[in-house]
Amino acid sequence: MDLRRIIAAVAVLSLFLAFAQAAPYKKVIHNTDPKAKCLDGSSPAVYLHQGEEKDKFLIYFQGGGYCEGTTLSEVLDSCYQRSKSMLGSSKDLP
Repeated sequence: MDLRRIIAAVAVLSLFLAFAQAAPYKKVIHNTDPKAKCLDGSSPAVYLHQGEEKDKFLIYFQGGGYCEGTTLSEVLDSCYQRSKSMLGSSKDLP
């Protein structure tokens, strides 16, 4: 799997993760690109909220959603560990 796709999927997943508990946010599962996957293989999801001003938007990226390491082995292990958490899976999103 392409590491850039993994990082992008994690970024999408963490996009509105901080707002997951707040209403009236709507969870949207991304399923239009079959190659877009979270680290564990689940489909990425984002949370959307329709504001009053339709021509403006805010994008929030939660930090800490990337795999890190100084060697490929460390990066892959970091990704594997994240795949077991909400930073690498959409399975347990509320």
